[in-house]
Amino acid sequence: MTGKRVGPKVLLACLRLLYLTAAAGCAEATPTRELLPPPPTVAEATATATSVSVTEPEDAVPLPTPVPTLRAVSHEFVAERLGVDVGGVGDRGLEFTDVALTLRRWEILEADACPENSETCRYAPLDEAGWPTTDTRTVFFDVRPFGAWWSQDQADCPNCQDGDYQIDVSGTYKLAFTGQALLTAAEGGVDVRNQVYDAGTNTTTADIVVAPDQGLLFVRFVNTRRTPESELNSGVADVRLMRPGYDLDTDTVFTPDFLAALEPFSTLRFMNWVGGNNVNPPFDSEADSTLDWGERNLPTARQNLGEGVAWEYVIELANLTGKHIWINIPIHASDDYIGGLAHLLQDTLHSDAVIYIEHSNEVWNDGFLQALYNEAAAVAEVGSGEPKPGAAPLDAGGLPLKGVWAQRRHVRRLVEISGIFRGVFGEDAINTRVRVIHSWQSGQPLAYAEQLRWVSENYGPPSRYLYAVAGAGYFGLGDIYHTASVDDVLLRLEQSSASHAWTSRTALQQVADRYELKHAMYEGGPDTAGPLKSTRPTDLLLTVIDAHADLRMGDLVVYDLWNHWFAHPKVEGDIFIYFTLQSAYDRWGMWGLTQDIENLQTPKYQAVTDMVGLNPAPPRAPLGVSGKAVGEGRKDLTWHPAFGAQTYSVYRGEGDARMLIADGITTTVYSDPEAPSGAGIYLIVAVNENGVSRPSRAIVVSP
Repeated sequence: MTGKRVGPKVLLACLRLLYLTAAAGCAEATPTRELLPPPPTVAEATATATSVSVTEPEDAVPLPTPVPTLRAVSHEFVAERLGVDVGGVGDRGLEFTDVALTLRRWEILEADACPENSETCRYAPLDEAGWPTTDTRTVFFDVRPFGAWWSQDQADCPNCQDGDYQIDVSGTYKLAFTGQALLTAAEGGVDVRNQVYDAGTNTTTADIVVAPDQGLLFVRFVNTRRTPESELNSGVADVRLMRPGYDLDTDTVFTPDFLAALEPFSTLRFMNWVGGNNVNPPFDSEADSTLDWGERNLPTARQNLGEGVAWEYVIELANLTGKHIWINIPIHASDDYIGGLAHLLQDTLHSDAVIYIEHSNEVWNDGFLQALYNEAAAVAEVGSGEPKPGAAPLDAGGLPLKGVWAQRRHVRRLVEISGIFRGVFGEDAINTRVRVIHSWQSGQPLAYAEQLRWVSENYGPPSRYLYAVAGAGYFGLGDIYHTASVDDVLLRLEQSSASHAWTSRTALQQVADRYELKHAMYEGGPDTAGPLKSTRPTDLLLTVIDAHADLRMGDLVVYDLWNHWFAHPKVEGDIFIYFTLQSAYDRWGMWGLTQDIENLQTPKYQAVTDMVGLNPAPPRAPLGVSGKAVGEGRKDLTWHPAFGAQTYSVYRGEGDARMLIADGITTTVYSDPEAPSGAGIYLIVAVNENGVSRPSRAIVVSP
């Protein structure tokens, strides 16, 4: 997720690099707010419609200037380039049939008494396979509304805790583990039935029944005995917990609902799955804090949230679905780790898969541990006076700015990653099958340019190593006020999408063109978390949740991805990773295409299926509608092209006086030569062979 804060070191870097490019500045533009009446429904718009032919304006008065023509792109073009971040593993994705594959870290029973962030106190000792060697507890899943456990949220926003925000994970789960234990609830409840211990196999089995309103399964394993000969309190092993409908011996790894949700996307991004975000140790200049291949998580280890799931599961999912993959190399991965991963992918990933490679996630964002690690490693290298063997020194040019050193270390690591993969896959695979992505903060085109200039000076053309520069294509709410309506929220998002398309995206396209790279988005979509993070206004939270469920939100998603990325006349958009497949509706963002993987009928999810051509559908509602009075009795209208539209119809008036004044329009402009002398109210509808769109928002055009 991309933040919007621009810190002092970023500003320094921008000033330092100002001579490099004439692109837009460091801070992203904040759209101005305009409050307009909500659009009428299609039924309202057509209730009193009378078909009237289009009247051409007088030749003496020029037509309104149309918006720039979109590039011609097909459903297939988008389908090849639209990816999705698969979300937080073990969360609402319900990915694995075996819930224990993504259980939380094993804790001691008394963990609540430990000091905050105390690793040594809180977590249970483990054997070499990662199983606890003492009495323990773990969270198998927690799919409650985010913050449901906070007393402040429960007091301030009781509506946020009701059943509408709790997905249904009820049913009978099959549990099995090696050894013996008494199972009790660590929090909430646990309904254990039919528990049986088989002394011959030293295996315990049981049924765990989860009620419809239960989102947390937090279980204690008490009076454990690993083997019949073991002492009491010696732990358990080989824990499995199969979802309802699956037997303990099933060979099905992924749930059908999860697989079905992946259908529209060509590429799957595994940022959280593979430990690419916020799970690395702090950098230690006095000790080896890198991660070698032999230390990675293996598929035999069932606890997979420490350093991400085993890579074998990423590969198995890609092979099963035929998808391309976008992987995030952990920030502390050594050359040995990267080489081992490259060989594993070459040996086992299906041969048609493209491999997009990102260096961790948002290494620019000092709110994440990986950014702190990268900067600390850069400072330590410069301080040692000994550059990495064979590498360009980070402080070349005498710049005493650790922020610049950190940027150079990040882009140098991309060059090194590219070289390691080149050595395994061969020269011809670079930028074809293997595509290394240079991600940074979208609002800093100057920082991208400086990093690529440094690569060019020290390693040669960046295009020899890198496939694309990538930003985060979010459109947001800015400083919207707390009492805003759903209509206000949707309008602000529309304005933000249009604004960023002509600022950060076009500026980054210039950088990509200069260095002969593609232009990608590592994340993107509607970001409504901003004003909810700082002041936590409950009234706005509920409004934003309603806005995400509004059908017009789907129109906005299409408007941003189609009009302002894939078909934008000045943005040659390559791959775009939508963030994210699923997430909870909460105070920290509503990024998911759905909040329930079993419900794919949400406005946002249906929007992406429309764009890739999975479902014949009516066109999307026209957005960007504007108008002005021109002379006596004439009003000009323009609007942005609507996805799927073949023709447009124009309505004037409101209430019972609303009427169709033109239809069959094949451009995005119209002049009303018989407009009322005073204010006129207009709306636009798009039409294709599948039906009629929702109407645009109504606009008032005054003299």
